[in-house]
Amino acid sequence: MCRNHDTGSGGIGVTLNRLADINDQAIIFPEYGGVVLVFSDVTERYRVEQAMRTNAEVLRLRDRALAEMSQGVMMTDAQARITYVNPGFKRLTGYDESEALGRTARFLQGPATSALTSAQISQAVRAGKGFHGEILNYRKDGSELWVALDISPLHDEQGVLTG
Repeated sequence: MCRNHDTGSGGIGVTLNRLADINDQAIIFPEYGGVVLVFSDVTERYRVEQAMRTNAEVLRLRDRALAEMSQGVMMTDAQARITYVNPGFKRLTGYDESEALGRTARFLQGPATSALTSAQISQAVRAGKGFHGEILNYRKDGSELWVALDISPLHDEQGVLTG
């Protein structure tokens, strides 16, 4: 930022608080008693930096929201391998993140899990469609856990299924 001020000698002085860009220069000509200042427009860079700070804050808030939800949240990749579980998942299932990552959700199923419901879920996921329903899963300690599912597919910008 800079500020113009009257030097008292009929000229205008410029006070620099900081140079706007590393490429800007203050060239001093002491033999002429003057300074030439060269400036660069960094408005776009400033806008990009502001947007990046805003995006980072949004991601931090989203992470906190997921971490503090009482519901279990699980994310998978396109091959249905678990890539993320929130703390609510551990509270509900008893499985730590390290025990779930890289596996498919089928590890939560057991002897009384409906094969039909499991097949419907798999078919919807392979087709890149959502699924809403209930399924009987099992906690780490072997106890039954009825789960209301709301599965939403994730697609990239080209519409390719990513998770």
